Amino acid sequence: MSNKDTQFKPGQSGNPDGRPKKGYSITEWFKEMLSSKPEVKDAIGKSILKKALEGDPAAQRLVWNYMDGMPQQSIEHSGEIKGNTIQYIESRHDPKGQ
Repeated sequence: MSNKDTQFKPGQSGNPDGRPKKGYSITEWFKEMLSSKPEVKDAIGKSILKKALEGDPAAQRLVWNYMDGMPQQSIEHSGEIKGNTIQYIESRHDPKGQ
């Protein structure tokens, strides 16, 4: 039997049902709930702002980041990147020191 016997014919799909559906995530649930209940979204925002004003550092960072955006960070590197960047990074962090 040759490979041609097992190959798909023109126009024939190897996956006729398509990609499986993703599971329902907590992120999707929150997005739906917050879009359908603006009063909850407003209460959460006010709660975070209240904590920030009371001095909670995590709440202050959150408010600051959303108010002003995350600061830009510059990245410096030395050396030469050859080929695939991911392989380069992995080779630089080889636990065996190679």
